[in-house]
Amino acid sequence: MNKQVKIVLKIIIVVLILGIFAFIWGNSMLNGDDSAYISDKIARILSPAIVKITHMTFDEVTMGDIVRKMAHFAEFFVLAVGLTVFIKKNISLIMFIGLFTAVADEFIQSRTSRTSKIDDVVLDFCGFLCGMILTLIFKMALKGFSNALKRRKNKREKQRRKINSMLIDESQEKIIKEDDNIQNNI
Repeated sequence: MNKQVKIVLKIIIVVLILGIFAFIWGNSMLNGDDSAYISDKIARILSPAIVKITHMTFDEVTMGDIVRKMAHFAEFFVLAVGLTVFIKKNISLIMFIGLFTAVADEFIQSRTSRTSKIDDVVLDFCGFLCGMILTLIFKMALKGFSNALKRRKNKREKQRRKINSMLIDESQEKIIKEDDNIQNNI
């Protein structure tokens, strides 16, 4: 990948990460009624799928709670993926940003007409950790796959050089034998 493509990809990732921060904290700034309205609307849309997956039915309040908890988990999962892709080899920094974002999220909520809950911080951070761990596993698998392809390519190249070397040796032996035959016939 050339340098310009890498720079463009980094810019795209940074913009996406900033967008995720804006989404998380923007939702935290909503008052309780607006937040509940949005969650309930999404709950009505997702309810059939949740019922089908879990084989359980829930009342509207419980479904709204489930959707809110899933949203907490999901938004921090996505944030972790972005940060883990962008920040190389500094897991402590990635985790600090995730925890700081979760605490700041609840702090912002406490400044609106909403409640701030420590279990939401824990849920946010759990989503973050899952996203980070899965991304790290994916990156390691991708790196392993890439290294395996390089080893295979190097092995083939080594075999090709060996075969070429053997062919050259055979050709030289033929030439030497022909020279010997010519010398003997003279």
